[in-house]
Amino acid sequence: MKTKVLTMENLIETLRDVLDLPPTNENPKKERLILNAIFDTITQSLQRGESVEIEGFGKFKAQERKAHIVTQFREDGKHKRGPKPHGRRVVPPKKYVYFKPARSWTAMVNIARGFPLSFYERRAVTYWKPKE
Repeated sequence: MKTKVLTMENLIETLRDVLDLPPTNENPKKERLILNAIFDTITQSLQRGESVEIEGFGKFKAQERKAHIVTQFREDGKHKRGPKPHGRRVVPPKKYVYFKPARSWTAMVNIARGFPLSFYERRAVTYWKPKE
């Protein structure tokens, strides 16, 4: 089963529908500028070390992974007995983006896919109702 992917063009079409903009054959510059402004604002906030909370959707946070030592294993595939002697490598520290979805958003995804809800997801759904 092939999964569908939400692209920038799909977001632009949705934005047009929500704002009641007429569909045009030319390049949708206004809609693309709006979406790029949203994504740039989130990116800049994360670069400054701030967290971004979007109510009903989730929380983005830039976290730092500490430097650590990794043991390198043999690459030939035949000998999987353990690490090479002196095969240690230091991975430098780096930042990554962590996303924690909101309970109500997770619950809506689970409902749409037919999965049972946890206690906390059921409680979150009572506070947030999707548009009918």
